[in-house]
Amino acid sequence: MLNWLSRLRQKPTASSGGQLDASEYSVHPPNLRFLTDVSPGRWVEESFPFAFASVCALVPGGYEGYARVLHPAWGASDRMVPWSAVAAWSGRVYHPQMSFVGISSPVPGHGADPSPWDHDPNHGSLDEEVAAQLLPLLAQFTDTPEQCYFGIWEGYGQYSGGATMLTSDGSGRPLPMPRDIRRAQRIRGSDRNYLLYTGELHDITAFYANFLSEPPNIWWPADRTWFVATDIDLDSTYVGGSHECIDALLSHPALEAVPAEYLASVAMTADTINLSDPM
Repeated sequence: MLNWLSRLRQKPTASSGGQLDASEYSVHPPNLRFLTDVSPGRWVEESFPFAFASVCALVPGGYEGYARVLHPAWGASDRMVPWSAVAAWSGRVYHPQMSFVGISSPVPGHGADPSPWDHDPNHGSLDEEVAAQLLPLLAQFTDTPEQCYFGIWEGYGQYSGGATMLTSDGSGRPLPMPRDIRRAQRIRGSDRNYLLYTGELHDITAFYANFLSEPPNIWWPADRTWFVATDIDLDSTYVGGSHECIDALLSHPALEAVPAEYLASVAMTADTINLSDPM
């Protein structure tokens, strides 16, 4: 199920008298602790070279390997469509720095059949279905699954005070910035700042269950054996980890991942193979 569709099915209602119930409308997912002191995440900002639009601006250095998890496109009946199927349909080149724009326009002699997807990949957040496959894999490569950290971009409306709640009486009411978020420290990323939560690894599912939450943009275990990053503008998620972890990710039958270089660009224009040809 597409994330935004699943949220539409969970429209909150106003309590008696039309007032918003603070406990019902919390932006904080259950089972996770919101940290106003982000000391456990300071190592992250110290690891970034602040070179935006590159893998090294998303995932800290020092890992043995890096991979790019491709967010799936979507077909009828919420069917996940891999990029490989799109490239096969279009006749474009499937390679580690391909862009979806680059592979989704067919070359001459291809694309006569109906396209295999109806909706482009999700930008800015990891699909819940992909996260469900990624969790057990990552759990094998950390000794601290009971203590993980999850960073959320501070700019989402429900965190920054820019959202309005639609209530059951049809009125739209401003959703103020929660007091603890207002006073919380931020992790400074490359042109991004993040709020921080902590909890067990499997608690990431709570971000998808809570109507007002967003999936984390960065997350890692306390032993820092791997790191996951999903930038708000990208249709891919990047992972750093040990050789064994990255090899397991690249060979996972239910995940579509390609190798990534630490200094590689993540911009769409990095797909010089497919974008160099007329589309």
